Amino acid sequence: MEKVLVIDDDQLVVRLAELIIRNMRLQPIAALSGKAGLSLAEKERPALIILDLMMPEMNGWETLARIRANEAIRQIPVIILTARVGATGQILESEDKPSYEAFIPKPFSIKELSDKIEEILHDNPPGQNQSQREEKPPATS
Repeated sequence: MEKVLVIDDDQLVVRLAELIIRNMRLQPIAALSGKAGLSLAEKERPALIILDLMMPEMNGWETLARIRANEAIRQIPVIILTARVGATGQILESEDKPSYEAFIPKPFSIKELSDKIEEILHDNPPGQNQSQREEKPPATS
């Protein structure tokens, strides 16, 4: 069973994400801080990480930078889950930040998160981030 690591300091968000992940027949694992999340990622080697940006001590950007710098876990796809979204729908303060596969603004819907998990785990090759992904050509008959 594929594992999905949720790193968020908000326990309600973690519990909701865990329910969604379980309903997808995946195994959720959770950490309430960036430091704990890095440790779990190294130990458990999840298929996907869902990462909050606004956390005390080590924020999500620093956590993501450490994930990308760690040879053992750098290829794990990451979904950024954040309330730090501007009027244009883009993540605030995302210039020159480490790569990630997708972001979902908070508040999020169950369908939005489950669709994005499905897309990343089953529709895209591992290690292909958002900036490398090309649009799939339309099916021809």
